Amino acid sequence: MSSNFWPTPAVVAVVAALTLSGCSVFGSEDDFSISDALEELPYAETDGLVTVEVADLDRATELADMESPEPGDSDAAGEWLRGFDGPVFVPFSSLLGVQYLVTGQGREQVGFDVTEVSAFAGVSDPERRFVVEELRDGAGLKDGLPERDGVRQTAEGEIGEFDAGSADSGDGPYVFVTALEEKNGRVAFANQAGLVRDWKDDDGERLSDHDALGAVAEALDDAESYAATLVAGDLTFAPSVAADPDVSRALECPISAEFDAVGVGQAFDGDSPRIFVSYHFTGESDDLEKQVKAAWSDAEVAQLSRPVSDLVDLKSVESDGDVVTAELAPVDDRADVVYRMLVARDVPLAHC
Repeated sequence: MSSNFWPTPAVVAVVAALTLSGCSVFGSEDDFSISDALEELPYAETDGLVTVEVADLDRATELADMESPEPGDSDAAGEWLRGFDGPVFVPFSSLLGVQYLVTGQGREQVGFDVTEVSAFAGVSDPERRFVVEELRDGAGLKDGLPERDGVRQTAEGEIGEFDAGSADSGDGPYVFVTALEEKNGRVAFANQAGLVRDWKDDDGERLSDHDALGAVAEALDDAESYAATLVAGDLTFAPSVAADPDVSRALECPISAEFDAVGVGQAFDGDSPRIFVSYHFTGESDDLEKQVKAAWSDAEVAQLSRPVSDLVDLKSVESDGDVVTAELAPVDDRADVVYRMLVARDVPLAHC
């Protein structure tokens, strides 16, 4: 999840009801859709993991019984962020610059900050970093940003170049020169100018063309997730150190069937947080549900050396074609618990 392009902050955690021309609906009110968010994100073949982070901030704010802070209100902004560290959790993309939120430096650098974002979707892989942000009315990029290669930038210079002035002065979250553009009330940021240019011109392949991620997104939408993290690629479990790695693998990895994508969705059942985990399996097996049930009831979490049943309560497991989805309830209302397992590629979010 980290990169040498943007500094990754500690985890503290896109649009109107009508479809705009050349733009999918994925944020605000009752229209939030992870599947539609994939239509905003670039897709390219890669040997590494592809990670998608998406959230409806308006819905998350409502579920946390909060109000969005007024732009420039640092105290309210800090309180708002802390509200996503409990029963409501948001996997903030590093490109949103949340570490600069309470200082107002993001607004100084580009004209707005995450308090003026109603929803976002981001994707990262070993080469690409891209996020699109749905802005609230009245928010937008400031005038006078430098332009190069047909797109605007956070600073002068080559895309990806270290911006010494920003870093030394602490003026904003983009200490590397970043491409950005605005369209239909959304702003996209990327580490490659071509990604932003294609997004603005509706060109290039989209993640909605990725069958596995699309299937997982659909399942998490069916679960009414307000936020989600999806990962695609080689999700093989790396066993913890043991005298006999083969024994360690057998004991700690309950899912032997291969899957090429998995998603963790944040949702609610009434007043209670729920976590939905959807796997896209690549081969047929008679006991996929059994393996997923074992993963969420009998496994041990390697990073914590604790039974998974100490952390989540398994509510159900259901299949729909190649996708198997587990519904979980965090035992202490900490809704980030499964997300942290996903970041660590821990049991039970990997296969043998």
